Amino acid sequence: MKHKQKGFTLIEMLLVVSLIVLLLALLLPALRYAQGEARVAVCASNLRQVYTAISEYQLEHSMRRPWQFANGSGDYPHESGHSAGRPGTPARALMVLTQVLADGKLFFCPDVPIDYETYFNPAPPHDFNSFHGTYAYYYGHVAKWEDPTPHGNGINYINEASRGLIMMDSSHATWSTWGFPYRNEHYNALMNTGNVERITDDADQANYWLWGEQRRPY
Repeated sequence: MKHKQKGFTLIEMLLVVSLIVLLLALLLPALRYAQGEARVAVCASNLRQVYTAISEYQLEHSMRRPWQFANGSGDYPHESGHSAGRPGTPARALMVLTQVLADGKLFFCPDVPIDYETYFNPAPPHDFNSFHGTYAYYYGHVAKWEDPTPHGNGINYINEASRGLIMMDSSHATWSTWGFPYRNEHYNALMNTGNVERITDDADQANYWLWGEQRRPY
């Protein structure tokens, strides 16, 4: 006597599908968070490797910093001012002039969805169409009366917390304006000790940490 094999009923199949959808809904946010945290970790690794190259450059160049700045506080991803004896951006100094760094992608945070092959330029022409990286780099701890620019521009770079900063993630608002919003907003900072600190995930708090209560350089 043959027994008829029983299959799934429609209700049972719908129940299984519903459970799968529910599990995916629960797991996807956690997966996205984990992916975002992994990119933040890669960003920090990038900065540490750049620091190693900066240290090598400084040993070869009497401890001079491998960049030139357009003002007393720092330069940004679309800027590249350089003149005789002054190397320009870190990318130009470390990759073009000395070759102590081989991979320009280390200047690009993986949370900024920018095509490195298309937009990388170690000395961008200030046209907002190419960038030497996604990090801002900084000259040092400057107050307005110490501003080294010829005419002075009111720099008031005085927040004690950010003393010793070398490079830092540029603002989410800046990259959004240029059409490259962060996938996962964060602000890693490379200090002159070689440490990389995750300062915050909030732009306003990043500006407070960097500039103090006025949250801007001048």
